[in-house]
Amino acid sequence: MLLACAQRWPGQVRAVHIHHGLQAAADQFAQHCETLCARWQVPLVVHHVQAQHASGESPEEAARNARYAGIEWVLQQHWGGGLRHVLLAQHADDQAETVLLALSRGAGLPGLAAMPAQRTRGDIHLHRPWLALPGALVRPWLQAQGQTWCEDPTNQDTRYTRNRIRAELLPVWDKLFPSFRQTLARSQPCGSSPCLARRGGRARPGPGGAAATVGGFAATQPSAPSQCAAPLAQRSGCARQPSAIASTHAAGAGLHHPRPPHPHQGG
Repeated sequence: MLLACAQRWPGQVRAVHIHHGLQAAADQFAQHCETLCARWQVPLVVHHVQAQHASGESPEEAARNARYAGIEWVLQQHWGGGLRHVLLAQHADDQAETVLLALSRGAGLPGLAAMPAQRTRGDIHLHRPWLALPGALVRPWLQAQGQTWCEDPTNQDTRYTRNRIRAELLPVWDKLFPSFRQTLARSQPCGSSPCLARRGGRARPGPGGAAATVGGFAATQPSAPSQCAAPLAQRSGCARQPSAIASTHAAGAGLHHPRPPHPHQGG
């Protein structure tokens, strides 16, 4: 996501990396962010948070709360405090995992809503323009740009339910329902998001497939695998030129894609 935004709006993107300190590779993630941002001349702030969970608190909830509080603090303290839009890089595979994980926990209709394409937290507007984009399109695009990425070593740890879903359940779904990512994307239209509904937003079709526009950020669902050759920046989604920040925290946003383990994931 950061790379796509940096190419689309040179000199206008800022990056935040939230250092959770929850695993040995955390320093490697931060170093990768620093190297990539230096290459693309994107100002970066690496912010350390205390993400350890308290007694009786979910590790996922503790990491998530620390992450977003950290992003909000950085935006208040840096770059004049004027940045309000944050782009996150969760894609259709992340969304599918989130839906299945939520349903396995009995989340019901809120679980079906999964991650919203737009969410407001305080004064910060979070955007996920890639929720209809299959994760399989991301790596080939990065390779075509000559860009490396960090693999989170805990992604292979199937003690985490999300990782088991990714490793064992999604491949079966791929065989039985090859279009399940697009189906899930259609079942969670941006227009059903409460924060969007308050702004009178609506989902509407766009070029290249089904699309939804949220606060000027368009999430396009590719209609054919051949669209892999199109610049990913065209799908990163901003229909207008925002004062945007590409967040590089552990939940995604492209600097050390692909997905992290469950304590860092999900919102």
